[in-house]
Amino acid sequence: MPKTSDGCYVICPYCGEKHGDASEWFRGEDARRADCQACGREFICWAENDVTYYARDAEGGDLLKAALQR
Repeated sequence: MPKTSDGCYVICPYCGEKHGDASEWFRGEDARRADCQACGREFICWAENDVTYYARDAEGGDLLKAALQR
């Protein structure tokens, strides 16, 4: 499935049509079938989430960056 640069839309893999707010499509579902409103073809869509963790010291410094420079 093509991804958007902002991750907000489900995109039809056939014609590229953007469909609604992706967060609304996947409430409690792993994957779902959908019919494209533009080309009428059926496709399967799902969500994959990447998580990035950040940490810094309480004084606002960047501990990870400082550790890597040593």
